Amino acid sequence: MAQSHAKMTIEKRICIVRNPLDVIPSFLSLFYTTSHSAVPLKPWNTFKCWDSHTKVFTDHWDKYHDRIREEAKRVPTYYCTYEQLILDPVPSMTQMFCFLMGVDSLKGTILEARILEICGKGHEGH
Repeated sequence: MAQSHAKMTIEKRICIVRNPLDVIPSFLSLFYTTSHSAVPLKPWNTFKCWDSHTKVFTDHWDKYHDRIREEAKRVPTYYCTYEQLILDPVPSMTQMFCFLMGVDSLKGTILEARILEICGKGHEGH
């Protein structure tokens, strides 16, 4: 018999969002080509599937984000964008960890040093 997942209590939440103008083409590429990086022969918005996929996608994400906003009334939630994390990771990660740890600053901590060390590698993994 399969074991069910244990219930857990959420004390804080991180919600990372991404510009839908980037997400929708990326999702379509993954769906149709099993690759996030495949480039179609013509722009995705010229394909017949564009309107229906965009509608399904936005309906789904509207419901998801409505739920997250409602739950944020009870659970402290930190919002950031994927674009912020990629373009300016040090302040983004620093603010995120300050939120998680309930502190105003990471100045002089091992965590600050690790963020600077990892983010200073020049986005080699991206």
